[in-house]
Amino acid sequence: MQLLTLAPLALAMLAFAGPACADEAYTGCMSTARTNMDFATCGQAMLGRRRRAQSAMENRLCELDAPTRAALLAEQRLWIAFKDKSCVYWSGGAYGRKARPAIASLAVNA
Repeated sequence: MQLLTLAPLALAMLAFAGPACADEAYTGCMSTARTNMDFATCGQAMLGRRRRAQSAMENRLCELDAPTRAALLAEQRLWIAFKDKSCVYWSGGAYGRKARPAIASLAVNA
């Protein structure tokens, strides 16, 4: 039964399991972005998606038993460490000067 409780949460977490500073909607948005304002709009939309996923996760955490909650929080801490290191790579400048502020702001605010 606990597995069924975790399934929606696991799916939400898998949505962010790729490169920590990118997702399909973000990549699509950035592929058409031309100005710093466009880049910022793409970044803000991504942050909104992340906030909604975080809110859903927090709501589910209170429904879990203590050992499951502890394991999930430990996994989340590992993911955050990965995200932080990944954002250093993505904001390193290899993707052009114009996109750098948007990517760097995502790494800080994610």
